[in-house]
Amino acid sequence: MVKDTALFLIDSTSLFRKTHEAFIGAPLILDSGRDKTFVYGFLKTLLALRRDLHINAGIVLISRECCAEGCEEKVKDAAELTEEIGIPIIFENNSSIIDICQEYAPNAGAIYSENEALVQFARQDLCILRGNESKGYEKLHWDTVRRKYGVAPNRIATFLALTTGRKDSVITRNQAVRLI
Repeated sequence: MVKDTALFLIDSTSLFRKTHEAFIGAPLILDSGRDKTFVYGFLKTLLALRRDLHINAGIVLISRECCAEGCEEKVKDAAELTEEIGIPIIFENNSSIIDICQEYAPNAGAIYSENEALVQFARQDLCILRGNESKGYEKLHWDTVRRKYGVAPNRIATFLALTTGRKDSVITRNQAVRLI
């Protein structure tokens, strides 16, 4: 279980993607002639996540993956407002989310991310949280990663490299587990 005092690292990549998908189209909120709909949508999604996961201490991680879909200016606006209202952020648009988590995971108690590669950071004292189909959250610790994937978290990168990609270039899960 995640302690109330645990530091959460929040991978904002999926939050920005969800915001982009939900609020694409006509501007709904204008401020001085600028469309702030995306910023509103991101903060709404972030605050709902904070409520759902009972996050007391968290840092929003903004990586190069967040800016990849051509909405870098909107991401910067959202980051500025997020920081302005007092939510700590780490904005490293030249670093991948894996590199950022590699640096900050030793101090964290939980990481929220939809990126399956971040499962590699799971430990007994660090939980990886991901959304699931039932509108809940899947909690992955070291032992649950081992049960679910058949390999230890430190082998997840290799496992994913072997099992994801074009159909003609991957092997089955069982083959990957045996190989690893």
